[in-house]
Amino acid sequence: MKNFVIDKYTAIFLLLFLSACTAGDSSFVPFNAPLFDAYDLNPDSATHDQVRHLSEQKGKITVLYFTSYGCSYCITHFPYFYAILEGLGDNVFTSQVELWLIGYPVAGSKAVDFCKGTVASCFLDKGYGEGSLYNTYGANLGDLFLIDRKLVATKHFNLVTCPMERKECEHNFEGAINRVLADSEK
Repeated sequence: MKNFVIDKYTAIFLLLFLSACTAGDSSFVPFNAPLFDAYDLNPDSATHDQVRHLSEQKGKITVLYFTSYGCSYCITHFPYFYAILEGLGDNVFTSQVELWLIGYPVAGSKAVDFCKGTVASCFLDKGYGEGSLYNTYGANLGDLFLIDRKLVATKHFNLVTCPMERKECEHNFEGAINRVLADSEK
C-alpha cells in the first residue's frame, strides 16, 4: 500500500479551510429576528402592493428564503420546498406559516416571474452590501431561515450549498417546520 503524503502548505491550507467552514456556521443557533418592512411585489399574493412588516408576523411562522431572482439553481429547487409548505394543508400554510422570498434582481430577471403562481410574499433587496437584508441576517444566496411565533429566527440550511442530497434537505426542512409548529402549540 502506498503512503499518502501532503506537504505542509497543503496541510495548513486544509486546516484553515476546514476551520473556516465550521467555526462561523450559525445554523440552528436561535437569534432575535431583525425586523424589517418591505413591499410585496407578487401579484398572486394576498398582500400584493402592500408593505409587509415582519413585526406583524408575531404569532405566525415565517420562512425567509434568500434568493436571486435570476438564480437558475434557486428556481429549479424552489418548487420542491414550496410543495412541502403546500403539503401542510390550507389550515396551516398561509394561516400559520408564510413564505417570504428575499431576492435581488439579476439582469433581465424579475421577482414577479420567480413568484408567479405562488402565495409567497416577494421582496426586492439590493443584494449584498450595507443596509441590505442579506447583511442584516448574515445570509448567503440560498439560505433558509425559520422565524417562530415569537420572532426568533434560526438559519436551517442553504439550498444552494446543502451538503446532502435534495431529498434529505427536503426531509430536514419538513421536519424543522413541523418542530416549530409543534413547539409553538405547547
